[in-house]
Amino acid sequence: MAHDRDREPRFRFDTALFRDRALLDMLDGAVTSAHAADVAAVQTLLDQLTATSALDLLRFEQHAATAAGAGRAEVYEVLRTAAEAERDALRLLARRCLELGGEPDLDPGTVTRRSVTTYRGYAMTEHIGLLRENLLAKRLMIQVYLEAVRWLGDGDPTSRRVVEGLLESAEHTATALAAVLQGYEESQL
Repeated sequence: MAHDRDREPRFRFDTALFRDRALLDMLDGAVTSAHAADVAAVQTLLDQLTATSALDLLRFEQHAATAAGAGRAEVYEVLRTAAEAERDALRLLARRCLELGGEPDLDPGTVTRRSVTTYRGYAMTEHIGLLRENLLAKRLMIQVYLEAVRWLGDGDPTSRRVVEGLLESAEHTATALAAVLQGYEESQL
């Protein structure tokens, strides 16, 4: 009696063909002829996400410092955690840019222009506005990441997985920001 696994089609590939493909353009590193995505377009996407992550990191750090100065421990903690997640995101995006043969662009003079999100400072007494600003940015990025995942599809599964991880992190951050914001808004009633 044959096992179910014996009836399943087996993964097969032509070793000689794959070797020949791998030998082509050896200095392209991770990008092989099997890469189905438009690498230049993926690099453009990653550049925009990198700029956004850099700006978000600066905003989270500034807002965390503002919250700490105001003695808002709960706000400080959620923003500090968000800043750490954003620092990790920035490193992942920069590494993926390099793997695809690009160069991460962190030029402070152009980061704001290339970013999806915006930057605004707040006074120590404006913790609700500060939380709303950061929650809005995360909710915006959730939508951007969802579209990027769909767009990348199977054309660049590695970049898609990077963006999926960023999406998961953004969702966690948005949930934490919303909970703290809700608590502050309810306390104002």
